[in-house]
Amino acid sequence: MKIRPVQEAGGAWKCPLCSFRAMSKKVVEQHIADEHKESVKKLKELKEKKKEAKKKKKKVGNFVEGDFLSRICSTHSKVKVKMLTGEEFIGTIEDYTIFMLTLKRNGDGKPVYIYKQGIAYIEPAD
Repeated sequence: MKIRPVQEAGGAWKCPLCSFRAMSKKVVEQHIADEHKESVKKLKELKEKKKEAKKKKKKVGNFVEGDFLSRICSTHSKVKVKMLTGEEFIGTIEDYTIFMLTLKRNGDGKPVYIYKQGIAYIEPAD
């Protein structure tokens, strides 16, 4: 993503940041590089910030979702998963993906695959 010259109706090229015009696109590109260094620098910084934001994990409230679930998985904590339908499952979260959880029930040890979109909340089980 860089600042690009704008072509006018008569075939001339114009700098989008000032009134500079020339018949050659290369001349206007060179003008932008020489005369508008600050604008080019700000654009590069903005592009880098966007890249860093994409790398960060999705924040949900005051915690990062992946960190919360990985902590529960690594400690094998007993949890109660309340579904939007009212059903409750008690067990330990064995694994998770971006779409679902694998919960190992306490009673029979069978795995339950739960879609995250159907979860109302997760709380520690007593």
